[in-house]
Parts: sequence; C-alpha cells; structure tokens
Amino acid sequence: MKKPFYKRWWFIVFVVFLVMVGLGALIDDESKESESNEPKEKVIELKEEIPFVDFTAKIQRIKINNDTLTIVLDWTNQSDWNPAHFSLLAGIDVYQDDEILEMTKGEERLLKQIPKNWFYVADLEYKLKDNETPVRVRIIPWNEYDEPKETTIEIN
Repeated sequence: MKKPFYKRWWFIVFVVFLVMVGLGALIDDESKESESNEPKEKVIELKEEIPFVDFTAKIQRIKINNDTLTIVLDWTNQSDWNPAHFSLLAGIDVYQDDEILEMTKGEERLLKQIPKNWFYVADLEYKLKDNETPVRVRIIPWNEYDEPKETTIEIN
C-alpha cells in the first residue's frame, strides 16, 4: 500500500522549504521597515576658518543625528598663555531661532590645556529645537581687540 503524498519525504521537505522562504521574506520586510524608520546622520562639511588675535577657530563639520547637533571644532592657541584652554580665550554660543541651544556634551573639551601654536579638536554636542531651522554659531573672544564672529549653517 502506498503512503499518502503528505507523508512522503519529498512533500515534507517541500513544506519545510516553503515555511523557511516565508519566514525569510517576513524577516526581510521587517528589517527593511526598521531601516527606513531609522534617521540617518547628516554631515555638513564646512572647514570654515575664523581667525582671532589669540586663537584661530575652524569649524570642520556639523553632524546632525535625530535632535543632536555636533560641531567638530578645532582651534589653535596663538595667545601668550602657554598652555591655554579655549574657554580662557573665548566663549561659544549656538543659536536656533535666536534661542541659545543647550550644550549636552563637550564642555570639558573646551577646558583642555594646549601649548602655544598647537591645535586641538573638540566635538561639541547641542540639543536641537528642530531639524529645519538654520543654526548660528557665535564665537565671542574675551580679549579687547576682537569682535565676536558668527556663522550661519543651513541644516535642512
């Protein structure tokens, strides 16, 4: 007597294969959906040099990830202070819609002492209000010779 087709080895292998293909497609669809929902980091290369008497600041790039703005700033100590930290020579304010953004990370990097004629890179993180309004970076030197300088960055 012949076995029914659903008990034959080739039918069982075929059913297992169909189940595996179906699960693979379902998992692939879920991973594509989660990838499309994840915001991508946006990087804006600037390399904008801002000279002052006591130091030169260079905004290398801006990174935007979700509601976090990261400013990659390098600065060179040109002052008579040897060593000096950035906060001794200047302040930095970041605005969005004329409102100062909260610095969430990097304040300690502005306190890193560097020798005269050396440069140092500081990553400064701020909490954005939104991902569309331009951001203004204002550097305020503490000396009596320089005026504050400002740059505006379109982030959308």
